[in-house]
Amino acid sequence: MDLENLRNKYHQLLSGMEEIGYSEVYTKGIHKAIEWILAESEYHNWADYPDVCKYYEQTSNTHNNYKRKRAYLGVIMEFDLYGKLPDGKDSKLIKKGAYTRLELTFKALVDNFYRAELERGVEKATATVWKNESSCFLSFLQEAGIHRLADVKEETVLSFFISSDMRPIKGSSYRWTISHFLKICMPIDAEGCEKALSFIPMLRRTRKNVQYLTADEHRKILDALGDMSNALTLRDRAIGQIAVHYVCEAAISRHWN
Repeated sequence: MDLENLRNKYHQLLSGMEEIGYSEVYTKGIHKAIEWILAESEYHNWADYPDVCKYYEQTSNTHNNYKRKRAYLGVIMEFDLYGKLPDGKDSKLIKKGAYTRLELTFKALVDNFYRAELERGVEKATATVWKNESSCFLSFLQEAGIHRLADVKEETVLSFFISSDMRPIKGSSYRWTISHFLKICMPIDAEGCEKALSFIPMLRRTRKNVQYLTADEHRKILDALGDMSNALTLRDRAIGQIAVHYVCEAAISRHWN
């Protein structure tokens, strides 16, 4: 994958986004994504941007996290390959999701699951997220050469949830979705669903209490730090500027990860 053009010109993308009026957090998110791609490309045999997107799909801990990374990647790809600044339209990466890549047997399972969830009163938006996550799981199996759940292997299922160095790459909520999907599909393929379900690993649920500033609070703090008529010392102003900087960086990091 040739990234020399991106390496040399990505600053033009960032400055162009600033001129258009994209937020600082979003622009820094794109910047962080570019730096990650440039660094990680040395350790992965990616041939093109769809390969990077596939890596995101396999390693993102939630579907929403994957969609956010894919959106960033689409902006970067459109600029790198075609010199285009973001215009609000979907990139070519978004045209083909996991569901559309599934073979008919796997599609039938997903369709049954989606229909069953809607019939029992699950909100359409929630059912769609579960459908997408289930499709990603089946697409992963399919790409590993598995075309029936009855043929699934433990190591393949584990590699969807856990990296080669034994770190979780999918969250407990994702695990719940796949387990729920397999249970709902039992009447259609009892043998295959039961086998796949037996290989789903236990993942510890983690909770984060994240405190962040609203845009208005952020502005008021900066205004106070810049107001030389108040009683703040230069030392207090310097500490405040550093603190605000790190809060902003933490928000960007959380948005990306």
